[in-house]
Amino acid sequence: MLKVGAAQVVGLALVTTVAFGLPASAEKWPGTSPVVGGAIAAKAVGKVCPGVLQPDDMTVLQTYIDRYLDTIGERDPGTREHFSTKLLPEMEKSYTEQHAKPGGCGTGAVELAQDMVQRVRAAAGDTAYWDRVRNPRVGAIDAVYAKAVGQACAGALTGPEVERLDAFVAREMGEFAKTSSEADTSATWAYLRDSEKKFADELHSRQQCTEMVRKDARDIVGKVTALAPAK
Repeated sequence: MLKVGAAQVVGLALVTTVAFGLPASAEKWPGTSPVVGGAIAAKAVGKVCPGVLQPDDMTVLQTYIDRYLDTIGERDPGTREHFSTKLLPEMEKSYTEQHAKPGGCGTGAVELAQDMVQRVRAAAGDTAYWDRVRNPRVGAIDAVYAKAVGQACAGALTGPEVERLDAFVAREMGEFAKTSSEADTSATWAYLRDSEKKFADELHSRQQCTEMVRKDARDIVGKVTALAPAK
């Protein structure tokens, strides 16, 4: 079954945002906190780009990834299993191939990797950061997943609830655009639209409109509603 936890992380993988991943041309992830997708990308750069990272840097990245997996495993062992056996290995393979291509070890890749190592080192003793990993805030990818449930599962959500999800995604992307390039923002919008279709197709093809899936979607709507700006 496609769970909310899995939906949150599918995005980490292969494309474009602070929560998900970033194109090789980008020099840094938005924000200042480490991102597990960024740690995977930095590790790939360290493997294929000589001299960019030191052995100690690679150890620091792997320690962070292991701790991240253990932390999310506290709340969702299934998601940890999915990350460790499928999602993160696929990400590492993809990033390694990307950076092994001609031009893959350019200035952008170097700055991205070194910046992520610094973030990972800074987060090692940051309890607030690890609390956020343990109890993540609802994000755009969650809202997209809930909307897909509403589309695929008749009666799961009402029209006004879907509108709330759309408004939330628009607000999140508005904030993202403030610190991101136009290209990254455009690519992230495309990713979210593609994810919505993939989630809906998955639910249709596997006939997964169970009560638990419907409840997941309603729970996300509740969290989104709680974050809505006061009128």
